[in-house]
Amino acid sequence: MNLTMNLSQPIWFTAFRSFFLFGSLYSVVIVLIWLLVLFEFISSPFLGNAIHWHAYEMIFGFSRAIVYGFIFTAAQNWTAKSIVKGNALFALFLFWFLGRFAFLDIGIFSYLSYGFDVAASVYSFILLAGPLWMIGQEHNRKILYIHFIMVLLHILTGLLLFNPFLDLDPMDFIHLSLFSIVLYIITISGRVLPFFTGVVVPGYGLVKKESLEEIIMHTSWLFLLTELLIIFLPEQRLLAGSISLFLGIANFIRFLFWKPWVSIRFPILWILYSGYFWLCIGFMTNGFFHFGMFPVSSSFHFFGIGAIGIFIYGMITRVSLGHTGRKIVASKPIVVCYFLINIAVLLRTILPIFNKYSLSYTLSGSIWILVFSIFVILYAKILITKRPDGKPS
Repeated sequence: MNLTMNLSQPIWFTAFRSFFLFGSLYSVVIVLIWLLVLFEFISSPFLGNAIHWHAYEMIFGFSRAIVYGFIFTAAQNWTAKSIVKGNALFALFLFWFLGRFAFLDIGIFSYLSYGFDVAASVYSFILLAGPLWMIGQEHNRKILYIHFIMVLLHILTGLLLFNPFLDLDPMDFIHLSLFSIVLYIITISGRVLPFFTGVVVPGYGLVKKESLEEIIMHTSWLFLLTELLIIFLPEQRLLAGSISLFLGIANFIRFLFWKPWVSIRFPILWILYSGYFWLCIGFMTNGFFHFGMFPVSSSFHFFGIGAIGIFIYGMITRVSLGHTGRKIVASKPIVVCYFLINIAVLLRTILPIFNKYSLSYTLSGSIWILVFSIFVILYAKILITKRPDGKPS
């Protein structure tokens, strides 16, 4: 009886409510634990390499949770159907939650936890596949393809972490998983950024450059393929670097074509543009990394904190307001957070170049903890209560 009552609460109405709230809260926890382990305030409680845990959880713990929250909410709008709520949403959330213990040294239960984590990925694909494979949803199937790739990478990553085979480095597949989330951002941004801008900026009237869009989407898949290729054929690194650099330039042209400067008066809009800017920088620096000209960790964090972290922060602060019937305007504390998380990108990526590693980790990690804590504090009530206008959400 209690379970039924709980599942009737607003937090189980739509996926963004539970996954935005608990995904953000979880990111605070894992970054805090990572800093404590990194600086040896506590001993590592994790199986294997703690770096593997940190990278895995930022992708499959935090980022994947937010992807679920956004994709299921967006797909509901695309299909005009309620895809996941109530029991189904609770089951997906429970699988995700139970999957967060896979790295703990708890014997067979760690394997069981990983099984739940994979179950969340597979179940999410099953939930999406039906609605997005319907007639009339052809233009949305690329989202399903990306989701399928992410599920495969999740399974491969876990197999390598728990049962290493073929002498492959699991970090390579964690990085590929990161790139799959970047593909989400490239795809979704092409839809939402011009649309959001047109809604708030008078006379914006952007017309898409379809040829540029096609080049970027096809090159994005080629990029993912070459990043997979160099795991087995490292001598092709120059090819991978060239494609990454080209994709960075192409995305930057796309970024400029969108006229991001018109968003400057709307913080809840420019934060999304700033995330896309870091995505462009990520591709360029990844190309330079392959050429032996840039540190790999800084490049990946242009993607991780910059593209993914900032785009996520912009979307969760916006979607949470819009889909609960509130005015889509960022509060002053959230605007401060927008600035801070951009500063965190610079601290994490630039300071290590000058051998300021500890300072970089401490400052960027502390900012991350602060900004996502502020989101949880300010948005918890919004996400767990009904819309003020009484409409369903």
